[in-house]
Amino acid sequence: MTTAAALSAAQAQHVCTDADGKRSYQDRPCEALPTKTQNAPLAVGRLDGKTALAAIQRYQAAMSDRDTTAAVRFLARGFSSRAESPKGTETYDRRGFVQLLTRVLNAASQFRSQANCAAPVAEGAKFRVTCAVTESLEILGRKQGAHSTEVYTVLLEDGEVRFSEIVSTVK
Repeated sequence: MTTAAALSAAQAQHVCTDADGKRSYQDRPCEALPTKTQNAPLAVGRLDGKTALAAIQRYQAAMSDRDTTAAVRFLARGFSSRAESPKGTETYDRRGFVQLLTRVLNAASQFRSQANCAAPVAEGAKFRVTCAVTESLEILGRKQGAHSTEVYTVLLEDGEVRFSEIVSTVK
């Protein structure tokens, strides 16, 4: 990387990767990639275990397509997230999680997320679903991967299947 490019990258607040994989550094938020309708939350009248699993599959597809707009729509208004790892615990409210998710998906030239989920457990009007998740991504030419257990709390909000909480334990 040239010195000018390195300085530009250091001063930029946002690393953006377009649909063709072209990376840019800028001081304003990245433009959203086109949203795919198959990644949108499910609109249903009643939540059941099958629908909860389908929502997680769609969310994983949105992440893999780096479709930030669709992925964010899965988060309920009162959403929260907790990530536990050997380094400690990080907690996010909806706004903080959206910022983190947006930065990661915009910077990644590749992102793959795959979940293998257990049977959903009904808890009143919600379902709790535990999944083994494998994620891999490439940012600035550096490949990374992680395996985690994620517990999704799935609910119906405004006629769409959304998540009120995601708890992730990194192995």
